[in-house]
Amino acid sequence: MRKYVLLFILTFILSFSVVADGCLYYFHGVNCEECGDTDEFISKLQNQDTEVTSFEVYKNRAYFHLLDDYFTAYNVPEESRGLPVVFAENSYFVGPEPIHNLIEEQIEEGNCPTTEVGDVVGVIGDKSPYNVLDTLGFGQVTGAALDDSFRPGMVALFLILLALLLIFKKEHEFIEKGSMFIGSVFLMYFLFSFGFFDYFNNMHITSFFTKTIGVIMILISVITIRGFFTTWNRWVQKVPKMIREGAELLKTYVKTSAGVIILGLLATLFTLAEMDDVFFILRSLLIDAGVSFAAVPLMLYYLVIIVAPLIVVIGVFHLVMIRIEEKSQTQGPHDVRRVNTWRKHQHKVLNVIVSTLMLVIGLMLLFM
Repeated sequence: MRKYVLLFILTFILSFSVVADGCLYYFHGVNCEECGDTDEFISKLQNQDTEVTSFEVYKNRAYFHLLDDYFTAYNVPEESRGLPVVFAENSYFVGPEPIHNLIEEQIEEGNCPTTEVGDVVGVIGDKSPYNVLDTLGFGQVTGAALDDSFRPGMVALFLILLALLLIFKKEHEFIEKGSMFIGSVFLMYFLFSFGFFDYFNNMHITSFFTKTIGVIMILISVITIRGFFTTWNRWVQKVPKMIREGAELLKTYVKTSAGVIILGLLATLFTLAEMDDVFFILRSLLIDAGVSFAAVPLMLYYLVIIVAPLIVVIGVFHLVMIRIEEKSQTQGPHDVRRVNTWRKHQHKVLNVIVSTLMLVIGLMLLFM
């Protein structure tokens, strides 16, 4: 009896030793339709000490070109190429079903696949496109861009634009400077999409920045709302002189065209992380010189969707100002003083409404 137990234990150990000698290359893509279950299956093999090297090809163009080399070396027909795919020493398996059902038989061969092979055999099943450009539909790009337009980083930029509305009293000033701010945001994201400013693609930086902006906007909104219900000059005198002078200096600088543009560029720089996978897929295509031209229209469309909420702010402000002007003229067609007084009061009310919105969004930003 003891002999059979020892034999069983030895067989069990040797079986694991054989698996450990296996060597496979697994190519897949993020959000690949056919890859989900196979990713889990490959992960289990790796946990069993099988040597499986994984390559994600949708976001990493170097791995995409490596996969193309293996498809060519293994003489895989163009119509049979797809994801997920596993390469063994003298065989390949395309699609979830062949990988799940046949791959374990190849593990015992031991040698890693190379691009210098002789006769090979392959099994083809259902597959997803291996070129990510073939997977990016209009709906997928639009949905990802809409998600990104409401992520914490963009919410922080939205709050900064609302704060600019409080600074510029005249409609044409806000529309002009607000457009400059949006343009600088668009420009920074466009530069980032071509591979610049990788250092700032850091979630910790973005998280710290968005929380800081949330706190600052809460303070600004509270100050503005309180100033509406009390005499502004009397309340300002309670603020330390150094803080008052610093705030005025900052306000004076921000009101310039250069100040608004620099503000937009720097603020956007700290919001580059946490973008959707689709954005980074497009970014990898732009960085890859071979397909950059094809990806430019998609990226431009993506960025327009991202900044759309900022454009809406300017549009809504313009409509509100038209409404205020129309209402002010009805207060006294021949009484200029009364019209100006009513207009000034409505501007203060608008500032309170904007500040209340900033307060609510700022609080939400702290917990996003």
